[in-house]
Amino acid sequence: MSKFEVITTDKVAERLGYAKCTIRNTWIDVVLFENVHFIKPRRKYLFLWENIVRDLPYMGQCGTLIPMANGGYARG
Repeated sequence: MSKFEVITTDKVAERLGYAKCTIRNTWIDVVLFENVHFIKPRRKYLFLWENIVRDLPYMGQCGTLIPMANGGYARG
């Protein structure tokens, strides 16, 4: 069983060098996906840092990347 570092929006923004509102308003459901990169118990976003780091090289590519069950991505 793997352990994940769960961090808040503040920490993600700090580590990636973006404003908190940019993470919440621009990246959620476009670059960062629920149950892959973050979970949302109640109204607070909690991010899975290892998954963000794993997928970071793919986040800057053009087009929409669709996560696949095998861990890869399909271009949408």
